[in-house]
Amino acid sequence: ASFSASQEEVMAPKSWKAWIVAALVIGTATLSFSSPALSPDDVDWLRTKIWKLIEKSSEPDCADCGTPLLAQLVRLSFHDCVGGCDGVLDTDFPANGGLKVPIEAIEPLFSEFRNKTDKNLSRADFWALVGTIALYRGAANQPCLPSGRLPAFPSVPFLLGRKDGSSTADESKDFPDPLLGIKPTLDWGHRVFGFSHRDTVAILGAHTLGRARRYNSGFEHTWTASPDVLDNSYYADMSDTDGKLGGWKQIEIEVGEDLAMVEKKKKHHKHHHHHSHGDKPKLYQWVHASDGEGLMFNSDMCLYKDIEPEAQGLDKGKVECTYTQGDEQCDDQSEQVGPDQPGEEFSIGQLVELYGRDNYKWMQDFSQAFTTMIQTGSEGEQLEEVPYLPPLSCRTGLPAGQLPKDLSDDL
Repeated sequence: ASFSASQEEVMAPKSWKAWIVAALVIGTATLSFSSPALSPDDVDWLRTKIWKLIEKSSEPDCADCGTPLLAQLVRLSFHDCVGGCDGVLDTDFPANGGLKVPIEAIEPLFSEFRNKTDKNLSRADFWALVGTIALYRGAANQPCLPSGRLPAFPSVPFLLGRKDGSSTADESKDFPDPLLGIKPTLDWGHRVFGFSHRDTVAILGAHTLGRARRYNSGFEHTWTASPDVLDNSYYADMSDTDGKLGGWKQIEIEVGEDLAMVEKKKKHHKHHHHHSHGDKPKLYQWVHASDGEGLMFNSDMCLYKDIEPEAQGLDKGKVECTYTQGDEQCDDQSEQVGPDQPGEEFSIGQLVELYGRDNYKWMQDFSQAFTTMIQTGSEGEQLEEVPYLPPLSCRTGLPAGQLPKDLSDDL
């Protein structure tokens, strides 16, 4: 979608750029870099191409779905890095449903970029680059703050040196289960990426981008009202402290032809549990209590509420408690995050509320987690950084976002 005159981009002042550059340096201070294989001009050329592809993308039969390639490229980076960022992905594996679209969209550009730079760039590096570029595009879609000030931006470095894999055995990859609760979700983050609890809570905020599609996963809808915008809306909506959404309720998704196709794909893989003849698979998701719109998985909602879903069987994922305004039977999530400072303790539910009101704090923690994620599988390697910062901008003519504030001292 192109910008209109009332939605022009406002470029970042030098002082803001200096802050982000400093954050990038701090975030990569533990790495040892040699001369990068790509120049900043190379990455800027790629950034321009990717942003144009994103702006031209659309969803068939969905006029209000925005530019889906943005979220798809971020998701591609995530899925590639589960088990190690290696540039190899089995698009027939159920968890990777829909990722054939972004791979095919950027593959010609991968070849063009390698020829242009005359560098033997790995596909793993390319996917990480375009995922990071997409993050900055999502942040640039935020509305400007009063007086045209910039909102929060990620500080994720452009790192090179990953090696491509040779196998597509994604059955062995360890993806989070959207039907389960807090312990499996936190354990997954630590097991796969070495994440702290805080990292896992922060990385899930990427769900502010994009949507689930019934024909890919069985689930349907966007997590937030602005699926092209990288900000803290995921946490603000989940906690719903202002009551605009009326809280959330869990619903059972009707089993239809699309879901039957998803189940058929799953049964093709050995890891899927086979039910007896006549049993129908069930899926559960959370929606706004006020209008039935929106989406949260159990693995999302468990960050804020102690939902205790069924862990197995035909009712796997079902939650008995409710979370609606005036009827909040689900207990608050009291699992501890772990102290940032000695003697400091607070809950994951409190962290969700902090992120929901402080976009800067979430963006800072998300950047750290994403940077860790895109280095998975390269432990012990000396990844090289390209000293590049995309142009920072925001959109005018949109409702003002939350006012900037110092990083919270609440927690």
